[in-house]
Amino acid sequence: MSDTQSLSPVAFATSADIPPYARRAVAGLESTGANAEPDFAAPQLAVTIGSQIASFGDDLSAGQKKSISNGFLFAQQVADKRMQDTPGATSADWYASYVDVLSRIGWNREDQAASLQQVSGTLGDVHKELLPIIKAALGPAATASALVSVLEGLQNMSEGSSWITLFNRTSQRASATQFQMSHTQVENGVPRINLVAFELTAEQTVTQALFFRLSTNDAALRKFETKMAIDEDIFDSVSPIIAERLKERAKDFILNIPLL
Repeated sequence: MSDTQSLSPVAFATSADIPPYARRAVAGLESTGANAEPDFAAPQLAVTIGSQIASFGDDLSAGQKKSISNGFLFAQQVADKRMQDTPGATSADWYASYVDVLSRIGWNREDQAASLQQVSGTLGDVHKELLPIIKAALGPAATASALVSVLEGLQNMSEGSSWITLFNRTSQRASATQFQMSHTQVENGVPRINLVAFELTAEQTVTQALFFRLSTNDAALRKFETKMAIDEDIFDSVSPIIAERLKERAKDFILNIPLL
């Protein structure tokens, strides 16, 4: 990471390594409508971006929502490649790298915090502890957005759902299950992002990422919170480069969330 610190945002967006593209496929996904490109002009928009669920305020334009979604995906891809190239890297290292990439493309960190807590519950009950945490981290605007209704609907989805299977594949890193939630809205004329990332480590296999169905009653949950403001001059200069570099993979990783 240190050898790229002196690069300008444009140079970084152009040169940062990402994994080779390999198309993802899950049988049955086509029938859910989740494989279609999101309608970024739609109100109350919530989409899945790799291992992340992102919602957007209606005060953002369709172009802004699409560019921000690409920014999230680019950060995930660069972080994935860094972890592949770093023996012994942990999921905490992945998140630090992910936020670092966002900060390199014009997203300024305003606040950051981390915490570790135990969560417990029988099969399918962990979400009862997670929902209040997510609501508190993302703030009132996110609570009123489509994000929370999506999260509540996911509690009832079956483990074998094609969409859940696809999401799970991008959530498994190192020895933990990782996923991110975000809400972006305009405040005082500036796009601002509330981001919360989770790392769940259980003694036994996590059988469903959203929401967790565990084969043990206890797990360690690490939460990372970051608030960011977008410098639009910088981000606008790198957005076309990022869009060009992602090309086909954006169609695979930035998807509609099916009706729940």
